[in-house]
Amino acid sequence: MPPSLTHFRAVVLTSLVVATIAFAGLAQYVPRTRTPAPAAAPSSGVSESTDTIRADVAPRAVLARGTRAARQCVVNSDVLPSVCVVTALVGTYEKTLKQVEVQEGAFAGGYMFAFTDRADLLERHNAIVDGVLAPARWHALPLHVPTDAGDCRDGERNSPCTNRHPFNLAKFYKMQFFRVPLIAERCDVVAWCDATLHIKAPFFAALTRFALEDKNLVVYVHARRGNVAAEVRESSYAKYSGASWNGHVQPVQPVDEQFAAYTAEGFTSKWFDANGAVYTPQYGLYVTCMVMFDLRKNVTYEFLDAWWQQNLQWTTQIKC
Repeated sequence: MPPSLTHFRAVVLTSLVVATIAFAGLAQYVPRTRTPAPAAAPSSGVSESTDTIRADVAPRAVLARGTRAARQCVVNSDVLPSVCVVTALVGTYEKTLKQVEVQEGAFAGGYMFAFTDRADLLERHNAIVDGVLAPARWHALPLHVPTDAGDCRDGERNSPCTNRHPFNLAKFYKMQFFRVPLIAERCDVVAWCDATLHIKAPFFAALTRFALEDKNLVVYVHARRGNVAAEVRESSYAKYSGASWNGHVQPVQPVDEQFAAYTAEGFTSKWFDANGAVYTPQYGLYVTCMVMFDLRKNVTYEFLDAWWQQNLQWTTQIKC
């Protein structure tokens, strides 16, 4: 049963904290079905139905499929977490991966993974130096469209098997990056960053500090000061309401209908005020161009699965 909206809100309520080598076989997603699957042999061509990747474009990223092994989510405050950054650049929405400002000091950087369908970026951004993955440098990996039954159920508007708009495909890596073995094995904390962002110093130091302070789901508050209805109104333009956007076809994203369904289910803006806690006026609406997740906590996986399900079922925009 997919996560419900009620469950999604409950996960948010219990988790949200707001604040302003062998690489072959490690860069493909894990099926959402969580059932074992046979390994896919490297291929020199593209075959999305069998989940193989172009070995001639990026031989370092051809991976076998499998399930995400159960992990012990234990936070040890005496051990510095491994901090990573993940992004996706699909098509030409952005021309380049943005240069990373030099990070200095004790927390000088972590691994940075960029998933893309562009051969020029795969060629230009290879952070493996002498067989070692270098920190604080973009390492580009081939975008891989999930095609297993857990992600491509009939009737879901934004199934990646049917909605192949680059904006939707990037959402998979934004919400399900933990299913990439390379990330699951190397990262304790992951910051999703939209490809439009420039990472400045001391970004990695700030993420490490948040993690050591036991913060999770770190985001920016939105300028609309928690007014979800205003954000819905502002979403009535071609990016969501059009049958195509930025040169690619897409299903119309019914943001108004989605918000009406949430409201009918009981959602209200500032719903968390009913708990008796006092929050700042900015709470209630958040900008997710940058989100920090602590993968050492089980609730993070609950949140990301619920978030992905809302994207599949409803729209690529509002998630209440």
